[in-house]
Amino acid sequence: MKYIYLYITLLFFTFQKYLITHAREPLAEFWDIEDDEILSFLETEKYLSLVDRTLKSLLDDISFGETFVDLKNNKINVHTVNESRIPDIISQPELRNYSNSINFIPANKSSDNLKFSFNEIIRIANKTKSSGLSGIVIIIHPLLNEVTVNLPIGNINITETIQDFINAIMIYDPKIIHPIDSSASNTKRGIGERGIFTKVSSGDKIYFDNNATCSAGFWAKRKNKQFLVSAGHCIGNFNDTTSKPKVFYHGLNDKPLLVGKVVYSIWSAPYDFSLIDIKRMDIRLKPSKNMRNRFYTSPELIIEKNGIPQSSHITHLCKSGSRTYITCGNIISFNGSFISEQGDLYTGIIISSTEAAPGDSGSPSFSYLNLRSVTLNGIISWTRNSNIENRFTATMPLQLIFNKAGITL
Repeated sequence: MKYIYLYITLLFFTFQKYLITHAREPLAEFWDIEDDEILSFLETEKYLSLVDRTLKSLLDDISFGETFVDLKNNKINVHTVNESRIPDIISQPELRNYSNSINFIPANKSSDNLKFSFNEIIRIANKTKSSGLSGIVIIIHPLLNEVTVNLPIGNINITETIQDFINAIMIYDPKIIHPIDSSASNTKRGIGERGIFTKVSSGDKIYFDNNATCSAGFWAKRKNKQFLVSAGHCIGNFNDTTSKPKVFYHGLNDKPLLVGKVVYSIWSAPYDFSLIDIKRMDIRLKPSKNMRNRFYTSPELIIEKNGIPQSSHITHLCKSGSRTYITCGNIISFNGSFISEQGDLYTGIIISSTEAAPGDSGSPSFSYLNLRSVTLNGIISWTRNSNIENRFTATMPLQLIFNKAGITL
């Protein structure tokens, strides 16, 4: 019996090693390319983002709409209302070397028109403030060049509250999208559970003493204090100097080890983050400022402090969470909005198609610089998981957290 057990164990680890060896990097899986093509694609995306930044500084909001990266065709696509302006734009000296990388698409709505409609719809949503609108995502969609109001998943019949909201905003000509409920994901997840480590890395599973399970976001500092940042909704609003909730990491034999105590937590629009003071961290734990990347090329990803966050639509954005590990998607909006379960309207949020699930809250949201280093964009706050066309995941922007908490990397 003993030998049978050893044989089965050996067979399991051999099979797992086979899967690990043949697993593609998350970004390669998302882009549907081979691992050895990633660096080339990253360079192309970086180049197109530069073209996009240069181009947007020359476009006016009346003649043009949204722009976005088309990585497959190596182009920046520009929704264009007034095509007579194209020669003027292309002739600008700043675009002398980039003209072949720009594609102008005929469009009916300008950025000025889209921003006005978006702001008015946000105003009405903010005025309504109803939990009956929970799960609605409002964005200026760069691919469609439309303000899209994405209705909650799972409601076959539109409720009276939602219908009243739709009736109130139709004057601003949004595109109403009622997605099909599809919880099945097209994105493959990481293999196996995370290992047992004494280092607590970004993306690791942490436990709050209210039984909430979330993910470690990133390590930050303020003067001589060091904090672990995670999502605020894991513990709720908290700013008490006496009774501080504890946060744990499960170590050997699943024994809970103290990470630290929550000294500040906010879960009120537009903020959703918590600060965990690690002054009393268990001596068997050690903070790691890197991100775990188990089963892939490099066991850890280095978080570059001086990296430049993504700034172009339809560029990649990934996350490392304790539930779905590393997954990637596209950035759809840098100024998106969603309505939380409590009816609060969150604005100024990064919306992407990155897969996430309960337990991934607080996990770091990042973009790859190369296969060994990344740039932080923020932390995962909320997700509406579905197929990739209807998936929306909200990232709390890094700068928003820095400004509110007075912290730095």
